[in-house]
Amino acid sequence: MSANKIIKKYINPYNLFVGSFIPNWLLKRTEISPGAKLCYARLAQFAGKDGECFPGQSTLASEIGTGERQVRRYLSELEESELIETVQAGLHQTNHYRFLWHPWMEGKDKKKNPSGKGGSRGCENPDRTYMTAPDRTDMSGQERTNKSVKKNQLKESSKETTTATVVVDGEEIQKLRKALAPAYADIPDNVLTHLINKKGIENVLSVARQTAYQLSHGSKSPDNPTGHFISLATRGMNRPQGYVSAEERRDQEETARMRSALRLKEQERERENLIPLADIQDFLNNFGERT
Repeated sequence: MSANKIIKKYINPYNLFVGSFIPNWLLKRTEISPGAKLCYARLAQFAGKDGECFPGQSTLASEIGTGERQVRRYLSELEESELIETVQAGLHQTNHYRFLWHPWMEGKDKKKNPSGKGGSRGCENPDRTYMTAPDRTDMSGQERTNKSVKKNQLKESSKETTTATVVVDGEEIQKLRKALAPAYADIPDNVLTHLINKKGIENVLSVARQTAYQLSHGSKSPDNPTGHFISLATRGMNRPQGYVSAEERRDQEETARMRSALRLKEQERERENLIPLADIQDFLNNFGERT
């Protein structure tokens, strides 16, 4: 064997590396540049439990091997594609980035906004667990059909990536859809099912009623209704000015009835304590005669 011959060493990449991984739904999109995909993957790795991340642009540039100007282009591309939103944190502070739900995550194409701009800047962060679940399921399905994968790896992969099926009463879905404003009518049933399972039917119903109230009082419809509703339901929303829930309305009506009943009783007592007019007249007549 030649002294200069290089000895090849093989590795098994399965569960070997820790790093930034591009989800399959994004990897196959031709609309997004490879650099922007890598930037998205690195942002996702920075994300915390609340779904937000705030790495500096210089940090992003060094970790994906490019310059800060190019990083800004990637971030702008992701924002215009409605995959993230940027929140200005203030002077001398790094921006915060939030991840938006997108129809691509369910294998659906989304028509480009006629204005060419990104989604609603008012959206809150959607639920990260729900967003990544479709991609993990797709990956496990591909592994199960690949006969070259070892049986023990196949079994472990299936166990780790399978997501539980949630069963929600169809009546709850219908009840929720009746409360939703028309702008949110196209939200898929599986999204509503996930939100009901995670936050409870009463909480999601409350968000539906409050958003309907806002839209009926002049608020602008969101560009990404599904992602916007997920954000509001998972992160909570500011109570619309003047909004009164059904429970509060019932309490107000009951309070008004109780006050009305109390006023009637007080008026009856006052009438009982009044001296009859005839008695007063007799008293005055008698007093006049004496004088």
